Amino acid sequence: MAVADAVSRLREENNWLQQENARVSAGLWDTSLAFNEASTTAQATTPAAARDRSMVPITGCTLEAVLKMHCEMTGAAFAIYWANVDGQLVVAGDYVTDARRAVNRAVGREGTFAESSEGFALDADGEGPIADVMRTGQPQFVVDPARSKMTRRDLAEKYGIAAMAFFPFEGGVLEIGTTDSYESAEWRELPSITRLPHADMRRAYEKFGASYTMVWKRTADQYRVVADHTTSARKLALQKARSDDRTFCSESRNIAAEAQGDNVLAHTVQSGTETVIDDPSQMRRAALAREFGVKKLHLVPFVDAETGESLVLEYGTPTDVYLEGARLEATLKMAVESTGAAYALYWKSVGETLTCAGTYLSPARRFENIVTGVSDVGDEFYVKESETLTISGLGDSPIANVLHTDTPHFVEDAAACPSIIRRDAARRSGVKSICYVPVEGGVLEFGNTFTDCTVDWPSVEAAGFADLPISEMKEAFASGATHMIYWKYFGSSFKCAADYVIPEQLRALRQYRGDEKSYTSESEQYIIDANGLGPCATAYRVGKSIVIEDAASAVSFQRAALAREFGVGNLHFVPTADGVLEYGVASFNRPVF
Repeated sequence: MAVADAVSRLREENNWLQQENARVSAGLWDTSLAFNEASTTAQATTPAAARDRSMVPITGCTLEAVLKMHCEMTGAAFAIYWANVDGQLVVAGDYVTDARRAVNRAVGREGTFAESSEGFALDADGEGPIADVMRTGQPQFVVDPARSKMTRRDLAEKYGIAAMAFFPFEGGVLEIGTTDSYESAEWRELPSITRLPHADMRRAYEKFGASYTMVWKRTADQYRVVADHTTSARKLALQKARSDDRTFCSESRNIAAEAQGDNVLAHTVQSGTETVIDDPSQMRRAALAREFGVKKLHLVPFVDAETGESLVLEYGTPTDVYLEGARLEATLKMAVESTGAAYALYWKSVGETLTCAGTYLSPARRFENIVTGVSDVGDEFYVKESETLTISGLGDSPIANVLHTDTPHFVEDAAACPSIIRRDAARRSGVKSICYVPVEGGVLEFGNTFTDCTVDWPSVEAAGFADLPISEMKEAFASGATHMIYWKYFGSSFKCAADYVIPEQLRALRQYRGDEKSYTSESEQYIIDANGLGPCATAYRVGKSIVIEDAASAVSFQRAALAREFGVGNLHFVPTADGVLEYGVASFNRPVF
């Protein structure tokens, strides 16, 4: 595709983005002129609906943490999350305690009860405690499940399950259970569970790149850690560096804070507002923070809806974690595309300073600078000047403000903002409004211009920034992902709002095919019915990650032909607040003649 044609298409898409944000608000979305990635005859049993941004589905590290914490706070040996996928209850996630795994190994059992349950799909309208909880919304308690009428009673007998409890959970059912061995609690009645702040936990892992979460609970006159979770990646890094299994969480369990004392936990509960600690050196656990490389901590107070107890969620980010490589490139490109911005910058926080560690300029704006003959003073000038700057994290600039408050910031007129040291460059470059968003290891900046190749916004929220799950993106690229697509929810449909392909894959495709096409570029033609039965719609509707192991041969996948054409193997669909992140692995090892 010629550069001018590409720019024209980008301008059209930016205009579409601006118009459709308004049309969605007015309920005027029309999908009659689009491809539809779902059966045109079959419809989902539960219609999709626009989500409140606070109701973010739990997946990845968040789900792992929630399941582990429920086990620790109830004495359960395992936890399972059952999701309702169009009338079938399936396992969306599970956790088994280390102690239970050790007992199974000691008695010669292979696997676990939770993992063996992954092969079951239960009728949501059928009999049994899980279906009953789905229908009634009321918890259930089962003693001696091996003697019950449960579908998995033989499995329960095999693994020595003593009691099970079932609770409504995230549109599905949470199952926790004990065993006939020493490693779990003994339940004589339905245990109570704490309603954990899922949205804050998701925010911790997926926005800020937290390496751990822990819950502090008051017992008598002290606060102590009652549950914690450290990400697998962080545990592995610590094990390699230290040659032991200790973590910041494990050592924090040895600490107690006076409930009426002069400490940050007591102050957080009393104020009822989040506390952000930029400098852990002033904490009681300063030595621990230094030892385990904890850079920044958040303390979020919450109240258990069941008991009325005041608790505190703590999470922290390590000193050595930043956006980099493909994840950084994808974040910058997809931020520009999803918002209609002209450029994006990543400000990396090191000590008390921030430096520009990544940039992206939209092809439309770059071409516009060239054809108007202002490339020496256009956005490229603004971006290049930014690359040479070092900004103090202690100042009053918007970037420093976002770094310390962890809240987005919007500047409507960049050239007139006295706290922006690059305001003269912004004026010369035609930069109009700027959004600043907290991300892992620093701040993401993106801005628009006065020209028609960008979208105008009155606020950060109106910009429609794709709040992508950064920890899942990290895992995706670590597992070999070659592309990503952000499908944004509009009314009753999804459209590709941004995408990314790793440079190596683009080069291989270009050499083999002789054109500029890719799986993502061709997927842009599709608009997906949010009420259909495809993987994207299903993932968003039920709040569960969906995996297609072999996309090229998947009968129900409408883009199977595209997957075959571009060598795409497995595909993952991860629900977010405003849409779905799709990523996959493609292989082009064919000889080039």
